[in-house]
Amino acid sequence: MLRRLLLLALLALSSPALGAEGVVEINQTCAVQTGCVEGDDPGYPVVLTASGSYRLTGDLQNVNTLVNAIEIDASNVVLDLGGFTVGSCSTACPVGGTGSGIEAILQENVEVRDGSVVGFPGSGILLGTRGVARSLRSLDNAGTGIAGQQGSLITGCHAVDNGGFGITVGGLGTRVTNNVVSGNGAGIGTADGGSVTDNVVTQNVGAGILGVGSALVRGNVVRANGGDGINVRSGLISGNDVRNNGGPGVVVRSPSRIEGNSVFENGGDGIDAQLGGRSDIVGNSVGENVGIGLNLVDTSAPDAVYRDNVMYDNDSGTVAGGADRGGNSCRNNTGLIGSCP
Repeated sequence: MLRRLLLLALLALSSPALGAEGVVEINQTCAVQTGCVEGDDPGYPVVLTASGSYRLTGDLQNVNTLVNAIEIDASNVVLDLGGFTVGSCSTACPVGGTGSGIEAILQENVEVRDGSVVGFPGSGILLGTRGVARSLRSLDNAGTGIAGQQGSLITGCHAVDNGGFGITVGGLGTRVTNNVVSGNGAGIGTADGGSVTDNVVTQNVGAGILGVGSALVRGNVVRANGGDGINVRSGLISGNDVRNNGGPGVVVRSPSRIEGNSVFENGGDGIDAQLGGRSDIVGNSVGENVGIGLNLVDTSAPDAVYRDNVMYDNDSGTVAGGADRGGNSCRNNTGLIGSCP
């Protein structure tokens, strides 16, 4: 009997703790002392080697800044942080650390949700293809707050005071929606084929929203960023509130549709579609910007067209270039151009 009890105790120590419905539980004790799952050695990083569902039952504190806190080495994983925090140094991290909070960059269909990742010398959360970051707080990390690859969804998150971008996504089918992105090195970065919708993007050091390809950028509040408000190569830029940014309000460099935006008090042109080719500039309100209201000069392509816009009190004039298709109002400007050309 005694031998049997000892054997059961040893099995309990070496087996992962299971919660309701087979969810594997992770906490600081197993992370440091026993390993939390099969194939995970004691100490950080906690390595998740199998598909399935995992949940934190307490905060994790990884003081080894040279390694990640959690590494996900399998696809089809759900990691529920349970409202807890995955943290690094309790005070300033030593110089030279590279560890990130949660890393799953080589995996597919990994969802991380409901908790905080704070203070890592690397990035906060790094997801792979079709990753999901939901209801997370990524704060005070030296690199990117939250990153996902092709097909990823970042929603309901706060990315605040990270040293790199607050949020970055790469590849077709990515969605960044309903997030708060503030105080980072730059706001939101997206590659070709992504959508950035209904986010609040404020007080980032660089650009608010930056896209290297074509993007849907709709319904965002983009204010008081140090660089451009919205700068994408091309796409549909619609219904955004773009104010008090250090550079131009909206910038495109290939044919785009810029529609229904409020663009005020930015440090450059209101809407800059130089080299934007046959862009459509429709129904925007553009006022009190340091540069020109609409800068549509493109000597190498057909003119952009503009209609039903309101431009006023832009310091360097109303419109440069482009073709007026009617319905525009140009009034009370203090620069060189006093009416719609």
